Amino acid sequence: MKKICINLSLIALLITSTSSVANTPCLGTINYLGLNDVGTVYVSLNTPTNITTICNVVSKGSFAMSVDSCKLAYATLLSTRMLGKRVTLWYQPDNLVCSSFPNWGVRYDAYFINPE
Repeated sequence: MKKICINLSLIALLITSTSSVANTPCLGTINYLGLNDVGTVYVSLNTPTNITTICNVVSKGSFAMSVDSCKLAYATLLSTRMLGKRVTLWYQPDNLVCSSFPNWGVRYDAYFINPE
């Protein structure tokens, strides 16, 4: 178990591409995690609503995360969910309200994942 937590922490460090200073942290338990047929990753914390797109494992598009980072992010989220742990998703800018994300909306600005 300790090795899994260390590996998850290392993966989280690989995901970041910018600093997490003065940005919006959303902390919670992963309630929903999905990956569709074109590689879009969906996640919701704490509630069955507010499911948002955070990245794509096939094409970067307008997302902050690269394709490789997105693959690591999905693996980290999946592992965190399976362990029943909480996670913090970081978004830019700093004036967001996590609970007000639109259901099935797109968040292009997710850039860091920190599993507990």
